[in-house]
Amino acid sequence: MTKAFTLSPLIAPALYLSGALLFGSGTDWGANDLFSLFMVVFFIATPVSYLATVVFGLPYFRLLSRFGYLSGLSLTAGGVLFGVLSFLIFWSSLWGLGFVFSLSGSELVRLVSIGAILGGGVAFCFAYISGITSWSRRTR
Repeated sequence: MTKAFTLSPLIAPALYLSGALLFGSGTDWGANDLFSLFMVVFFIATPVSYLATVVFGLPYFRLLSRFGYLSGLSLTAGGVLFGVLSFLIFWSSLWGLGFVFSLSGSELVRLVSIGAILGGGVAFCFAYISGITSWSRRTR
């Protein structure tokens, strides 16, 4: 489990960077732009991802384990939920609490989708790395 808690939060910055490169502004990326993007994403997203894992993921993992609902599906579903929550909290902390309420519908859907992909990716990788092979609803 230690290996999974150590490695899986690194998936979020990697997914975000991949998404930024694939679906970004459409500009021609220069070497300096790529290096700057890499540095910003990994120096900001990595600590945020580890913090979200400790604050949300660890208690959720313990709760699932205690009540016998630990499965890849329950971990990934929780990861999606907590990924959205963490992503919206992160952006709200940068732009103010009213930021989320000032977004248009398409912007909010975009942010929620990104958070869901990041959180779900971290949780799915955690389940894979930790060897949780059951995708059924209940483990008891």
